[in-house]
Amino acid sequence: MSAVWSTDRDKRRTIQKLQQAAERSFQLVLAEARKENVEKVELLAFKPAATVATPSRDVHDSVAKH
Repeated sequence: MSAVWSTDRDKRRTIQKLQQAAERSFQLVLAEARKENVEKVELLAFKPAATVATPSRDVHDSVAKH
């Protein structure tokens, strides 16, 4: 009887270790996905400096109204 109990205990322990390893793996994948998402958001939020064009002039050399 003790051999059966020992086997059941070993199975539970093995399952528990596998669950813990799966959780750690999931957390690492999730952390990497969040990191990549933050980098994507930073790229999307990047706005280059706008260039300012000089005002255009009409045929009478006056500044065009927009």
